[in-house]
Amino acid sequence: MHYFNFSNSFSSAFSARGSKKPFPSHVRPSALRGAPRRLSTMASDEKKATKEKKEKKEKKEKGSSGDGKAKRSPGKGSGGGGGTPIQPVGKAKRKANFVSWFSDALKNDEGGARSAFIKARDYVAVANVFRARARDPSVAGAHDEALKLLDSKGHFMHIVDQCASAHAEAAKSWEEVKRRQRAKFEKAGGADGIAEKKRAAREAKEQHKLMLAAREERESRAKALKTARKEYKAQMNVFRMRGSCLDWCNLGKCSFGSECQFKHDEEDKGSLVALAAKVKAANVGGRTGEKDERRATKIREAREAREAAGDAGDAGDVGTGSRKKKTSSLLGDLSDDDDDDDDDDD
Repeated sequence: MHYFNFSNSFSSAFSARGSKKPFPSHVRPSALRGAPRRLSTMASDEKKATKEKKEKKEKKEKGSSGDGKAKRSPGKGSGGGGGTPIQPVGKAKRKANFVSWFSDALKNDEGGARSAFIKARDYVAVANVFRARARDPSVAGAHDEALKLLDSKGHFMHIVDQCASAHAEAAKSWEEVKRRQRAKFEKAGGADGIAEKKRAAREAKEQHKLMLAAREERESRAKALKTARKEYKAQMNVFRMRGSCLDWCNLGKCSFGSECQFKHDEEDKGSLVALAAKVKAANVGGRTGEKDERRATKIREAREAREAAGDAGDAGDVGTGSRKKKTSSLLGDLSDDDDDDDDDDD
């Protein structure tokens, strides 16, 4: 019997490769090159499989923790496992369930739904009947998503039309509500009238905002003025206690001059002019000085205009002559001829 010696074959293969001789016929070079790679790939596959098995086990334990039951969808059969997951309900199905549920409520007057529906006088009241019934504790929030459909007028009208047809009295009341709402709509001027009212409301809101902003600005100015007046009054009291001349401080000059009995310190000259003008104090500060300057300018301009027109004395003579002429016209003309006639008569 012939036994194959692996050590001899490997040694001969490597020696042959080292001597650049061809490998023996019973040794494949590709097998030698890929052997370590295949071993590492097998090891990594085993590690990956072990890791996946461990993750599945942890996930299973985590799902079964808490109440002791795994969260599975109910399946058919006695085993109860392997069922398909529950599919979410679409909008159309949700709407159909909502209509069917409230139609039964109107039919059977569950929780006073029919009586409340008949008492409703407008669309808002009707929608509130639906919401009150859907939020009842006995319903347990089963139609919370369907209630959002009532916010759309198209869905609202379609839902109420279908539900009201379940009872004759409810249908009659709903027709009366629609008639009343349409009359109100036409009275408001239709779509154009309502749009105009909305536009006017928006403009009124903007005007109100502007008014509030103006009021806030006015109040802030009044507050600042009040603060400045307090400061001005405090400064006046300080100068008064020091014996300073208030005209000297407020105007920068004093009409009494050197005869004034109060102090005229150079550092106090016009020290309150800016503050007095800021608080708009009467007869003090730069305000009086500005008024006097304007008055003097006006008088000077009037005098220059008179001088340009002519001498002021000539203008006075013209006035006297006009008065003399008026007096003579009233008394009449007395000539010397009349006196002579009187003498002749004598």
